Amino acid sequence: MRAAAAPAPAARPRRTRRTERCPPAVRSVVARWQSLVLSWACVNERATTLGRYRLGRLLGRGGMAEVYEAQAVGAAGVVKTVCVKRILPQYARDRRFVEMFVREAEVSMALAHGNIAQVFDFGRDEGELYLAMELVRGASLDALLRRLRRTGYLLPLPLALLVAQEVLEGLHHAHTAVDARGRPLRIVHRDVSPHNVLLSWEGEVKIVDFGIAVARGRAEETGAVPGKVAYMAPEQAAGKEVDPRADVYGVGAVLYEMLAGAAPLAGDTRQMLYALSAGRIPDLAVRAPWVPPELLEIVRRAMAPDPSARFASALAMYQALAEYAHRAGSAGSGKELAQLLGGVLGNHDQPDPKRPTPPSPELRAVLEPWRRDRLAAQARPARRRGLLLSAGALLVVSLVVGLALWLARPAMREVVVESVPPGAAIFLDDRETGETTPARLEGLERDRPYALRLQLEGYEPAAQILYPGQRQVVQSLRPILTGPAPAPAPEPVDRPESAAERRAARRRGLRDTILEKGG
Repeated sequence: MRAAAAPAPAARPRRTRRTERCPPAVRSVVARWQSLVLSWACVNERATTLGRYRLGRLLGRGGMAEVYEAQAVGAAGVVKTVCVKRILPQYARDRRFVEMFVREAEVSMALAHGNIAQVFDFGRDEGELYLAMELVRGASLDALLRRLRRTGYLLPLPLALLVAQEVLEGLHHAHTAVDARGRPLRIVHRDVSPHNVLLSWEGEVKIVDFGIAVARGRAEETGAVPGKVAYMAPEQAAGKEVDPRADVYGVGAVLYEMLAGAAPLAGDTRQMLYALSAGRIPDLAVRAPWVPPELLEIVRRAMAPDPSARFASALAMYQALAEYAHRAGSAGSGKELAQLLGGVLGNHDQPDPKRPTPPSPELRAVLEPWRRDRLAAQARPARRRGLLLSAGALLVVSLVVGLALWLARPAMREVVVESVPPGAAIFLDDRETGETTPARLEGLERDRPYALRLQLEGYEPAAQILYPGQRQVVQSLRPILTGPAPAPAPEPVDRPESAAERRAARRRGLRDTILEKGG
């Protein structure tokens, strides 16, 4: 007997999509949204590539460009990690910004130095300009200083000197760079600041952002003043022509901030420009009294308002800092900088200075001598002692100078001058003394003669010499006669000689003759 065939399974009902259950209006909105998402995905796929570079995470965004970590894909799939900087879309049609971006490419690609972030490539992809440069894994000097400031510490002096010297080496290379024909490029960075100094996790120091650099004497045509005012040289702020000494000023301002924990100027741009033009920059000795005097002089010279008073070149300032570091035993190393950077910022690819973490015990031991309040407390007694010593030294010098002047003074004497009658005006060396007789003349040099003259109306002037050692003078004045002149004496009258006179004359003559013959 054949078994009955099993009944066929019932067909499963078709599951409807949720959107199909929605009203037509909702289905229309969902379809439109899906279309927008698909369009965004296509655009985003396009935005992740730029030329031959595959863009990764955004590293930062500036005033005119944004910077990405990117992968350069070469032949045979070789990949190199680089940094790509592209101009922002809103500025891509601005001729001035495009020219500035192209200038940065020209200047940067002409420079090859260990303290300058190397630029490898420059290109344009569908209207977008970009630079491909060395990726410096680390943080900016600005991020390090802000983190230290928030935790109450300063950058140790040896490392501050190291960073300044490394920056000066890179700038000296840029200042002396030449083109392919050997002609000087005369490059001036014009924006030396902690923001444009990068520190790698390995302790390297790199200068970046030559976007507003001047090459071959070309300057901005818009009249705007580029750069950060807090670190800007006065002549640059005034819109005047700049030379490498403007970058020397910038390095001095950066060193000022590393030593004091604050920039030389603060406030809005107008206030800073006024202070800069008026030369009202707070003295580093006041802001940071713990800075050694010799180093103070180096910073003051670098930041002199007059360019001619500054170091003539970045190399000259580098040599001054190197000599000071050698004498003071304050030479830092890249290894020490790397340890500090990793300890303070946590060795993260994107450190956040706004969220400081307490330093480790090992790092705290390194930073403890550079705690700001401790340095200030140590500087107050030292400054007080310095002021007391300066005041004491000034007093001693004043006493010594006064004693020397007193011993070297000419010996003085007094002379009493009288006249008969009194009331005569007294003149010495033809100069009126303002005294009348009788008078005591004081302050006369003991070993010097004087010409004395007495003058009284109605009397003849009387003059004489006051010799050394003479103590008193009494002078009688002769009155001026004003009556009739005396009668002249009568003239002798000739009369005849008498006989007696003739006999006497003969006897005198005879006697004289006898005497002559007898002699």
